[in-house]
Amino acid sequence: MGFCGGLRKEVKNYKKNDMKYLYAASIQGIQSFIFQTNKLREIAGASKLVDDICKELFNESFKVPEENIIMQAAGNV
Repeated sequence: MGFCGGLRKEVKNYKKNDMKYLYAASIQGIQSFIFQTNKLREIAGASKLVDDICKELFNESFKVPEENIIMQAAGNV
């Protein structure tokens, strides 16, 4: 089982054993992706894509209740 598969299984079963988890993801070259253009609208759209990856994709993948999420953020935290 790969890393993500194992992590999904562990996060899915977090209520059973009351374990706590810290999840972090990194996207390489994200600043160059966001700033490929000088157009503010395109920069905002690219930034939204990064935010979606950090929030919506995680929530859909792991089904962690919102009250159990301490912080979700994109960029430097």
